[in-house]
Amino acid sequence: MAALRERPIFALPDRVYAWDDLVLAACLWGRWAELEAQARTGLACLARLDDEEVDDELDEDDVSRAAAEFRYARDLEAAEDMEAWLEARSLDADQWLDAIRRQLLREQWAEDLESIEEEYEVDDGEVRDTLAAEVICTGAAAEIATRLAAQAAVAARSREEGAPEPTADELAAALGAVDGDQVARALPELGPAERGPRLEHLARLSLLAARAARDAVTDAAVDGELRARSLDWLRFGVRGLVVDGEAAAREAALCVRADGMDPAEVAAAAGAELLEEEWYLEEAPAPLRDRLLGARPGDVVGPAEIDGRYTVVRVESKSVPSPTDAAARARAADAVVARAASREMDQRVKWLLMP
Repeated sequence: MAALRERPIFALPDRVYAWDDLVLAACLWGRWAELEAQARTGLACLARLDDEEVDDELDEDDVSRAAAEFRYARDLEAAEDMEAWLEARSLDADQWLDAIRRQLLREQWAEDLESIEEEYEVDDGEVRDTLAAEVICTGAAAEIATRLAAQAAVAARSREEGAPEPTADELAAALGAVDGDQVARALPELGPAERGPRLEHLARLSLLAARAARDAVTDAAVDGELRARSLDWLRFGVRGLVVDGEAAAREAALCVRADGMDPAEVAAAAGAELLEEEWYLEEAPAPLRDRLLGARPGDVVGPAEIDGRYTVVRVESKSVPSPTDAAARARAADAVVARAASREMDQRVKWLLMP
């Protein structure tokens, strides 16, 4: 992590934000503790994988697929592009692949993570040495950077409009929640004399952005968002199944559609994965969206190929976003805030390196 410390991430006209700022912001928000715990769990899983007395294994084909998905998502299909991406973030291929293995193992052994952590003790130094790769390769660094850039941009707009600065009490409350020991572990080279002013700056951004968000979420803005997103936010409750072969999926669809069998019964008979989900239309798997749009409760949709497997679902419920629905209004409020932040970021933020 030391090699990353002052690596510039993004800039506004009055300030450049570096890796240290991302780490401090994550500590301020309570996110860094989650990432430390995540890395520790992943390292314990790797230790279990290396234990010769344990029969469980990690399929390296799954690692290869996850690595390919990682590269495609970031347009890093060429080997030289992947190498340049890693070098820009002071990582190597082994660190990247180990991060992928840790994530796959956390998913594979999700029900046993607590006992794995108890059995395989991980040294704090290992966690510290792993955190940069963990934070970057899981996408957490990009998430933190985007959130911080949004806060900085919105705060800049608020100051231009004459918004008052946070009060001393507000700052004290925000800074009082920061774990000083955690900051010292995360950035041991950063002394208190430098740490304090930088944390205060970040706390000011966070408080200004939070106030701007509250001001933006008016009833009129929320109602307008609900009207504009009425199709995207159609909500579907679905039950169905996922199978490997198209022929099996067609047979399953026939059983549910024509014979009236329950999807759970069909899944059990076919040895298939049962699917029970609630989706907003915009979040539903892309191959199903158009067909869901015209579906009614009771309709069977599919089979549809998704990531090499075949999905069949029965629509159990379908509802439009209601102005009186608290969940819908909260979603609309989040969208109002996100759009305002995105607009300010587009105008004010220059990205130097997306971590």
